[in-house]
Parts: sequence; structure tokens; C-alpha cells
Amino acid sequence: MEMKVAGIPLYGTDMKNPDFAKMANVMGILGIRVEDPTEVCPAIEQALNHDGPVVVDVLTNPSELSLPPKIELNQAWGFSVYMLKETLSGHGDEVVQTIESNFLKKLKKPESYAD
Repeated sequence: MEMKVAGIPLYGTDMKNPDFAKMANVMGILGIRVEDPTEVCPAIEQALNHDGPVVVDVLTNPSELSLPPKIELNQAWGFSVYMLKETLSGHGDEVVQTIESNFLKKLKKPESYAD
């Protein structure tokens, strides 16, 4: 996120994580993998009820933005520069995914998040 706000295209940040829950299970520790937002609460409840160490491996959307409480003009400017550079360098798919994840899908609140 810091690179994006500074207007710097992503470089050297692509990381392929292993399945940490499987790794924990192999070591004799309870491992729980969460791939769907509706599974978060049950996974945490299971982890808290387990007597012993637990690894909860939660997959998240890499395009989801973590926004500060107050967005300053220079941050918005840097992010805009980043988006433009990504588009012009042929990585428009990253821009589209970011827009879909953070703006278009937010227009309609998913039922799984309903109160």
C-alpha cells in the first residue's frame, strides 16, 4: 500500500504463500484455513475453543485497500499516479481488480456481511 500511495508500481512484491494450516497440521498443531468470509467467525470460535496452539490461515483479497482514517491530498495523488503507471505499463488488470474490489463491490453490500 505504501508503494501505491507513493505512486510506485509494484515490483518484487509477488509472494506465493504456502498453506499455513496444512503446515501446522503436519507439525501436530491445529491448522484452520479460511477461504470465504462467512467462515471467519466459525474458524475463530473453533480456534478459541481448542485446547492448545492453533494457526488460523485466512486468505484475503490482495487488491483490498486499507484506508487510513484521513486521506490526504498527496496520498490520493500518489495513488492516482500509481494507477496511471500500472495502466500504461500494461497492468490494467490490476487497476480493474482494485476498482472492482474496493468500489464497485462496495456499492452493494454482500448478504454474507449483513448485520
